[in-house]
Amino acid sequence: MANIPLLATPVTLKAAGAETVSTTGATVQVTPAPTLGPGFWLCTVAITAISGTPTLLLVIEASNRNGGSFDEVARIGADGVLTWGLGTQPAPFTSAVTVQAPVAAMAPVLRYRSIIGGGTPSLTYSVTLQFFTDPSHA
Repeated sequence: MANIPLLATPVTLKAAGAETVSTTGATVQVTPAPTLGPGFWLCTVAITAISGTPTLLLVIEASNRNGGSFDEVARIGADGVLTWGLGTQPAPFTSAVTVQAPVAAMAPVLRYRSIIGGGTPSLTYSVTLQFFTDPSHA
């Protein structure tokens, strides 16, 4: 199988930092998928520290309307990703770990949303995206 080439610079949706409550991140303008060609974003969630007994689900939302309204395109957890509401709800993160999950590249505006629960939760983590092209179109 051929390597899948990268096409865009990495995008940071959340810089490394602690969160203690559910949060909706700022919108980030990305290069629209038609400009990059067919492909996907590879989302990296890097949890570096936890305290309390936290749970975290990470949601990636996209907008074709320059941020007017958002659609959930991926829900990422410790054991996988739920894409466009299809599949099984992933288990929440409960420990320091780094995971990667594919995210559809179909909209020019993205943001993250965290769903945090548990007892006295605090999680230090970052969320980044890197675009990869479809090798059949490279």
